[in-house]
Amino acid sequence: MTDLDIKKATGIPPSTFHRWQSTEGGLPRWEKVAAFCAGLDIPPAAAAAALGITNEPREPEPEPTPDPDLTRLGRLLRDPRISEAEKQAIRHTIRMLARAARADADQDV
Repeated sequence: MTDLDIKKATGIPPSTFHRWQSTEGGLPRWEKVAAFCAGLDIPPAAAAAALGITNEPREPEPEPTPDPDLTRLGRLLRDPRISEAEKQAIRHTIRMLARAARADADQDV
């Protein structure tokens, strides 16, 4: 089948299934995989096996070590001696930094 044939049968753009082949971006969303399987009459279990998804229980992921700066900010935000205005300024700054980081990440994609 050509890429166009696959897109017509599944509704999934070629860029998406080529990304799956190269394993870029981690595991695909299951809804898209299910649509892909349905369009090509492939058993979803075969796709799950190809993606390494099993019914076997996985070891839990270890909790990440908290960032010391974020831990300190959390303490400041809970500290009753810190004024509400200062807490709002901290929250506002965190939100601005998060938006800037997302915008930078979006440009890299």
